[in-house]
Amino acid sequence: MKPLYLETGKQIQVCLDGPALSVHKPGEAGRLFPLARLSRVVSGTDVIWQQAALLALARVGVPVVFVEAQGGVVARLLGMAGERSSLVQQLEEVLVQPQGLTRYGDWCEHCRRAQLLAIGRLYPWLGRLPEGGYLERRIRQLLKEEDAKEILIGMEHLRSRVFAWVTERLAHLGIGAQTPHLTGGIIDLPCDLATILQWQILVRWLALMLRYPAMRNSASAAGVRHDEHRITRCYQVLEAGLEQAGRTLIARLHLWTATRDCDS
Repeated sequence: MKPLYLETGKQIQVCLDGPALSVHKPGEAGRLFPLARLSRVVSGTDVIWQQAALLALARVGVPVVFVEAQGGVVARLLGMAGERSSLVQQLEEVLVQPQGLTRYGDWCEHCRRAQLLAIGRLYPWLGRLPEGGYLERRIRQLLKEEDAKEILIGMEHLRSRVFAWVTERLAHLGIGAQTPHLTGGIIDLPCDLATILQWQILVRWLALMLRYPAMRNSASAAGVRHDEHRITRCYQVLEAGLEQAGRTLIARLHLWTATRDCDS
């Protein structure tokens, strides 16, 4: 499924042609866009719409966002059959705005920095937590090589678990394969949220490992191997915290899309 963009100032006319939208521009052949393949429609306010075309979109639950020439949203059509997440609608409205993608990036960075500041207050012994790769370097400084290697392997497993949690949660909100523009097209929301959340669970994982050395003593004569069962036990300890932090982050995203205020 893909979005359909109908620009302002192009004298575009849209009518219904069976199970598809028929889009006409002066001097060009009409193009057909099957309703079943549309995730949403972004339309300029001067596009001429046939009523039957709008009703067809409403019946199948494809939202239409009407934007003026400057990019501001003036109206939207949701439709009775649309069970789409309000988060999807609000994100789409942000992204069609001028500088919308930049504002989204600023929000992600604001949340990441806030997460790092909170972690720094909880675990001052870590020192500063700047860019990616710092945590791995700090682990190698704090631990001998064999212990550091096992913790780093565990961290990769935990990153995968965090991403899986985010992906599953967003799927409940209507964000997944049916919204490719939000999962790697225009933005990659699952990856962005997982990147923000991973710091919290990874640092807590490290704190557990340092507090309970016996939990990381799995070296064998054949070399160091990670213990999947132990990783799972640790994850279960941290899972409640991840659930709370994840729900809080998604709630902040909801609020931000409504207010455009990073501090919301």
